Amino acid sequence: AGIAGGLLFTSVALKIAGGLLAGFSLVAMGSLSHEAAHRSMVKSRLGNKVIAVVTFTLILFNYRLWVYEHHVLHHGRTQVKLNNFLSPLTLAEYRAMSPLRRALYRAYHSESGAGILLYYLLNRWPSVHFYPGSWLPQRFRASAWGYTALVAAYGAALLGLLIAVPAIRHESVAATLLCGFVLPYTIWFTVFSMTAFLQHTNPQLRWYGDVASMASPPEATAVHVVIPHWMNHLTHYVLEHSAHHVSAMIPHYHLKAAQAALAGIAGPDVITMPFTVGNMRDVLRRCFGAFRGIVGSC
Repeated sequence: AGIAGGLLFTSVALKIAGGLLAGFSLVAMGSLSHEAAHRSMVKSRLGNKVIAVVTFTLILFNYRLWVYEHHVLHHGRTQVKLNNFLSPLTLAEYRAMSPLRRALYRAYHSESGAGILLYYLLNRWPSVHFYPGSWLPQRFRASAWGYTALVAAYGAALLGLLIAVPAIRHESVAATLLCGFVLPYTIWFTVFSMTAFLQHTNPQLRWYGDVASMASPPEATAVHVVIPHWMNHLTHYVLEHSAHHVSAMIPHYHLKAAQAALAGIAGPDVITMPFTVGNMRDVLRRCFGAFRGIVGSC
Protein backbone atom coordinates (compact mmCIF):
# COMPACT_ATOMS: atom_id res chain seq x y z
CA ALA A 1 0.00 0.00 0.00
CA GLY A 2 2.83 2.37 0.83
CA ILE A 3 4.68 1.70 -2.41
CA ALA A 4 1.40 2.05 -4.32
CA GLY A 5 0.92 5.43 -2.68
CA GLY A 6 4.40 6.53 -3.67
CA LEU A 7 3.64 5.30 -7.17
CA LEU A 8 0.15 6.71 -7.75
CA PHE A 9 -0.22 9.88 -5.69
CA THR A 10 0.65 13.11 -7.51
CA SER A 11 1.26 15.11 -4.33
CA VAL A 12 4.90 14.95 -3.21
CA ALA A 13 3.81 14.99 0.44
CA LEU A 14 1.55 11.97 -0.11
CA LYS A 15 4.31 10.19 -2.04
CA ILE A 16 6.65 10.71 0.92
CA ALA A 17 3.95 9.48 3.32
CA GLY A 18 3.60 6.36 1.17
CA GLY A 19 7.36 5.82 1.25
CA LEU A 20 7.44 6.18 5.03
CA LEU A 21 4.59 3.70 5.43
CA ALA A 22 6.36 1.22 3.14
CA GLY A 23 9.66 1.66 5.00
CA PHE A 24 8.26 0.98 8.47
CA SER A 25 6.21 -1.91 7.08
CA LEU A 26 9.45 -3.44 5.76
CA VAL A 27 10.93 -3.09 9.26
CA ALA A 28 8.02 -5.02 10.77
CA MET A 29 8.20 -7.57 7.94
CA GLY A 30 11.91 -8.06 8.58
CA SER A 31 11.22 -9.11 12.18
CA LEU A 32 8.64 -11.64 11.02
CA SER A 33 10.90 -13.06 8.28
CA HIS A 34 13.57 -13.69 10.94
CA GLU A 35 11.04 -15.52 13.10
CA ALA A 36 9.58 -17.58 10.25
CA ALA A 37 13.09 -18.67 9.24
CA HIS A 38 13.50 -20.02 12.78
CA ARG A 39 10.23 -21.96 12.21
CA SER A 40 8.69 -20.34 15.27
CA MET A 41 5.99 -18.16 13.72
CA VAL A 42 3.34 -20.79 12.86
CA LYS A 43 3.04 -24.51 13.55
CA SER A 44 3.47 -25.65 9.94
CA ARG A 45 7.06 -26.13 8.73
CA LEU A 46 5.92 -25.39 5.16
CA GLY A 47 3.94 -22.36 6.33
CA ASN A 48 7.02 -20.93 8.05
CA LYS A 49 9.12 -21.44 4.92
CA VAL A 50 6.57 -19.81 2.63
CA ILE A 51 6.28 -16.80 4.95
CA ALA A 52 10.08 -16.59 5.24
CA VAL A 53 10.79 -16.83 1.50
CA VAL A 54 8.12 -14.27 0.56
CA THR A 55 9.04 -11.75 3.25
CA PHE A 56 12.80 -12.12 2.75
CA THR A 57 12.33 -11.47 -0.96
CA LEU A 58 10.33 -8.31 -0.25
CA ILE A 59 13.06 -6.96 2.07
CA LEU A 60 15.72 -7.86 -0.57
CA PHE A 61 17.30 -10.68 1.44
CA ASN A 62 18.39 -14.09 0.21
CA TYR A 63 16.54 -16.78 2.20
CA ARG A 64 19.20 -19.50 1.76
CA LEU A 65 22.06 -17.20 2.78
CA TRP A 66 20.15 -16.00 5.82
CA VAL A 67 19.40 -19.52 7.09
CA TYR A 68 23.06 -20.59 6.97
CA GLU A 69 24.67 -17.34 8.07
CA HIS A 70 22.19 -16.56 10.83
CA HIS A 71 21.40 -20.02 12.18
CA VAL A 72 24.83 -21.65 11.84
CA LEU A 73 27.36 -18.82 12.02
CA HIS A 74 25.57 -16.26 14.14
CA HIS A 75 23.71 -18.47 16.60
CA GLY A 76 26.40 -21.16 16.63
CA ARG A 77 29.33 -18.73 16.85
CA THR A 78 27.84 -15.67 18.56
CA GLN A 79 30.44 -12.96 19.20
CA VAL A 80 33.15 -14.97 17.42
CA LYS A 81 35.27 -12.64 15.31
CA LEU A 82 34.54 -12.45 11.56
CA ASN A 83 31.33 -14.49 11.91
CA ASN A 84 29.31 -11.58 13.24
CA PHE A 85 28.30 -7.98 12.57
CA LEU A 86 31.06 -5.35 12.96
CA SER A 87 33.64 -7.72 14.44
CA PRO A 88 36.62 -5.94 16.04
CA LEU A 89 40.25 -6.33 14.95
CA THR A 90 43.48 -6.41 16.90
CA LEU A 91 45.88 -3.54 16.32
CA ALA A 92 48.22 -5.89 14.39
CA GLU A 93 45.38 -6.97 12.10
CA TYR A 94 44.44 -3.35 11.50
CA ARG A 95 48.02 -2.38 10.62
CA ALA A 96 48.24 -5.29 8.17
CA MET A 97 45.33 -3.92 6.13
CA SER A 98 45.74 -1.82 2.99
CA PRO A 99 45.34 1.97 3.33
CA LEU A 100 41.91 1.80 1.67
CA ARG A 101 40.67 -0.93 4.00
CA ARG A 102 42.00 1.00 7.01
CA ALA A 103 40.12 4.11 5.86
CA LEU A 104 36.94 2.09 5.44
CA TYR A 105 37.40 0.49 8.86
CA ARG A 106 37.73 3.92 10.46
CA ALA A 107 34.65 5.13 8.57
CA TYR A 108 32.64 2.09 9.70
CA HIS A 109 33.67 2.70 13.31
CA SER A 110 32.92 6.42 13.43
CA GLU A 111 31.86 7.60 16.88
CA SER A 112 28.87 9.32 15.26
CA GLY A 113 27.38 5.95 14.33
CA ALA A 114 26.97 7.04 10.71
CA GLY A 115 29.35 4.33 9.52
CA ILE A 116 27.12 1.47 10.67
CA LEU A 117 24.80 1.74 7.65
CA LEU A 118 27.81 2.27 5.37
CA TYR A 119 29.38 -0.93 6.70
CA TYR A 120 26.17 -2.84 6.12
CA LEU A 121 25.66 -1.60 2.54
CA LEU A 122 29.26 -2.06 1.41
CA ASN A 123 30.51 -4.95 3.49
CA ARG A 124 27.55 -7.01 4.62
CA TRP A 125 24.50 -6.89 2.37
CA PRO A 126 26.12 -7.77 -1.00
CA SER A 127 27.91 -11.02 -0.14
CA VAL A 128 26.04 -12.04 3.02
CA HIS A 129 22.41 -11.20 2.22
CA PHE A 130 22.26 -10.99 -1.59
CA TYR A 131 24.73 -13.27 -3.41
CA PRO A 132 26.77 -16.11 -1.89
CA GLY A 133 30.25 -15.12 -0.78
CA SER A 134 33.16 -17.53 -0.38
CA TRP A 135 32.09 -18.26 3.22
CA LEU A 136 29.10 -20.35 2.06
CA PRO A 137 29.72 -24.13 1.78
CA GLN A 138 29.62 -25.51 -1.75
CA ARG A 139 26.56 -27.69 -1.09
CA PHE A 140 24.37 -24.62 -0.52
CA ARG A 141 25.63 -22.47 -3.38
CA ALA A 142 23.29 -23.63 -6.16
CA SER A 143 20.24 -23.02 -3.97
CA ALA A 144 21.64 -19.65 -2.85
CA TRP A 145 22.11 -18.48 -6.44
CA GLY A 146 18.49 -19.42 -7.12
CA TYR A 147 17.34 -17.14 -4.31
CA THR A 148 19.70 -14.41 -5.58
CA ALA A 149 17.87 -14.63 -8.91
CA LEU A 150 14.51 -14.40 -7.12
CA VAL A 151 15.50 -11.29 -5.14
CA ALA A 152 17.04 -9.69 -8.25
CA ALA A 153 13.89 -10.41 -10.30
CA TYR A 154 11.67 -8.86 -7.63
CA GLY A 155 13.92 -5.80 -7.32
CA ALA A 156 14.03 -5.36 -11.10
CA ALA A 157 10.25 -5.74 -11.40
CA LEU A 158 9.65 -3.18 -8.65
CA LEU A 159 12.10 -0.69 -10.16
CA GLY A 160 10.61 -1.28 -13.63
CA LEU A 161 7.13 -0.52 -12.32
CA LEU A 162 8.32 2.61 -10.50
CA ILE A 163 9.91 3.86 -13.72
CA ALA A 164 7.23 2.82 -16.23
CA VAL A 165 4.09 4.13 -14.49
CA PRO A 166 5.24 7.76 -13.96
CA ALA A 167 6.79 7.78 -17.45
CA ILE A 168 3.42 6.77 -18.96
CA ARG A 169 1.62 9.35 -16.80
CA HIS A 170 4.21 12.05 -17.66
CA GLU A 171 5.14 12.50 -14.01
CA SER A 172 8.50 12.68 -12.28
CA VAL A 173 10.28 9.32 -12.45
CA ALA A 174 12.89 10.54 -9.98
CA ALA A 175 10.30 11.50 -7.33
CA THR A 176 8.54 8.16 -7.69
CA LEU A 177 11.80 6.21 -7.43
CA LEU A 178 12.88 8.19 -4.38
CA CYS A 179 9.57 7.74 -2.55
CA GLY A 180 8.75 4.24 -3.77
CA PHE A 181 12.18 2.60 -3.50
CA VAL A 182 15.00 4.71 -2.06
CA LEU A 183 13.11 5.99 1.00
CA PRO A 184 11.50 2.67 2.07
CA TYR A 185 14.65 0.61 1.64
CA THR A 186 16.85 3.25 3.28
CA ILE A 187 14.58 3.08 6.33
CA TRP A 188 14.69 -0.72 6.32
CA PHE A 189 18.46 -1.07 5.90
CA THR A 190 19.14 1.67 8.47
CA VAL A 191 16.90 0.11 11.11
CA PHE A 192 18.22 -3.39 10.39
CA SER A 193 21.89 -2.38 10.65
CA MET A 194 21.28 -0.34 13.82
CA THR A 195 19.33 -3.23 15.35
CA ALA A 196 22.16 -5.68 14.65
CA PHE A 197 24.61 -3.19 16.17
CA LEU A 198 22.52 -2.64 19.32
CA GLN A 199 21.93 -6.35 19.83
CA HIS A 200 25.60 -7.31 19.71
CA THR A 201 27.84 -4.32 20.46
CA ASN A 202 28.28 -3.24 24.06
CA PRO A 203 31.21 -2.81 26.47
CA GLN A 204 29.81 -5.66 28.59
CA LEU A 205 29.79 -8.15 25.68
CA ARG A 206 32.85 -10.33 25.12
CA TRP A 207 34.29 -11.11 21.67
CA TYR A 208 36.19 -14.33 20.92
CA GLY A 209 38.91 -15.12 18.42
CA ASP A 210 37.58 -18.60 17.60
CA VAL A 211 34.86 -21.07 18.53
CA ALA A 212 37.12 -22.98 20.96
CA SER A 213 37.55 -19.89 23.14
CA MET A 214 33.81 -19.14 23.51
CA ALA A 215 32.90 -18.95 27.19
CA SER A 216 29.82 -16.73 27.56
CA PRO A 217 26.49 -18.37 28.43
CA PRO A 218 23.77 -17.78 25.79
CA GLU A 219 22.02 -15.11 27.87
CA ALA A 220 25.26 -13.06 27.95
CA THR A 221 25.84 -13.08 24.16
CA ALA A 222 23.23 -10.43 23.32
CA VAL A 223 21.90 -7.17 24.72
CA HIS A 224 18.35 -6.62 25.93
CA VAL A 225 17.68 -3.11 24.62
CA VAL A 226 14.78 -1.49 26.49
CA ILE A 227 12.57 0.63 24.24
CA PRO A 228 9.05 2.09 24.69
CA HIS A 229 6.26 -0.50 24.58
CA TRP A 230 4.66 0.84 21.39
CA MET A 231 7.98 0.62 19.54
CA ASN A 232 8.68 -2.81 21.00
CA HIS A 233 5.27 -4.01 19.80
CA LEU A 234 5.65 -2.57 16.29
CA THR A 235 9.06 -4.26 15.87
CA HIS A 236 7.73 -7.59 17.18
CA TYR A 237 9.96 -7.52 20.30
CA VAL A 238 13.12 -8.01 18.26
CA LEU A 239 15.21 -6.21 20.91
CA GLU A 240 14.21 -8.69 23.65
CA HIS A 241 17.26 -10.43 22.28
CA SER A 242 19.00 -12.33 25.06
CA ALA A 243 15.90 -14.53 25.49
CA HIS A 244 16.04 -15.23 21.76
CA HIS A 245 19.64 -16.44 22.06
CA VAL A 246 18.68 -18.76 24.90
CA SER A 247 15.94 -20.26 22.70
CA ALA A 248 15.37 -19.18 19.10
CA MET A 249 12.08 -21.11 19.07
CA ILE A 250 10.30 -18.60 21.35
CA PRO A 251 7.78 -16.78 19.10
CA HIS A 252 7.72 -12.99 19.20
CA TYR A 253 4.40 -12.90 21.05
CA HIS A 254 6.04 -14.67 24.03
CA LEU A 255 9.44 -12.92 23.94
CA LYS A 256 8.61 -10.14 26.41
CA ALA A 257 7.44 -12.64 29.04
CA ALA A 258 10.42 -14.90 28.30
CA GLN A 259 12.84 -11.98 28.70
CA ALA A 260 11.33 -11.10 32.07
CA ALA A 261 11.56 -14.74 33.22
CA LEU A 262 15.18 -14.94 32.04
CA ALA A 263 16.10 -11.83 34.03
CA GLY A 264 14.75 -13.53 37.15
CA ILE A 265 16.74 -16.70 36.47
CA ALA A 266 20.04 -15.50 35.01
CA GLY A 267 20.27 -12.17 36.84
CA PRO A 268 23.63 -10.43 36.33
CA ASP A 269 24.45 -12.40 33.16
CA VAL A 270 21.67 -10.59 31.28
CA ILE A 271 23.02 -7.38 29.73
CA THR A 272 20.34 -4.67 29.70
CA MET A 273 20.58 -1.21 28.16
CA PRO A 274 17.75 1.33 28.11
CA PHE A 275 17.76 2.98 24.70
CA THR A 276 18.63 6.63 25.29
CA VAL A 277 20.77 9.10 23.38
CA GLY A 278 23.27 9.13 26.24
CA ASN A 279 23.58 5.33 26.36
CA MET A 280 23.93 5.14 22.59
CA ARG A 281 26.69 7.76 22.60
CA ASP A 282 28.46 5.93 25.43
CA VAL A 283 28.48 2.63 23.51
CA LEU A 284 29.73 4.34 20.35
CA ARG A 285 32.45 6.20 22.26
CA ARG A 286 33.68 3.16 24.18
CA CYS A 287 33.42 0.64 21.34
CA PHE A 288 34.21 2.82 18.30
CA GLY A 289 36.44 5.40 19.96
CA ALA A 290 40.20 5.84 19.88
CA PHE A 291 42.28 2.72 19.16
CA ARG A 292 43.38 1.43 22.57
CA GLY A 293 45.41 -1.69 21.77
CA ILE A 294 42.32 -3.38 20.33
CA VAL A 295 40.78 -1.49 17.46
CA GLY A 296 37.16 -0.95 18.39
CA SER A 297 37.98 -1.32 22.06
CA CYS A 298 34.92 -3.22 23.24
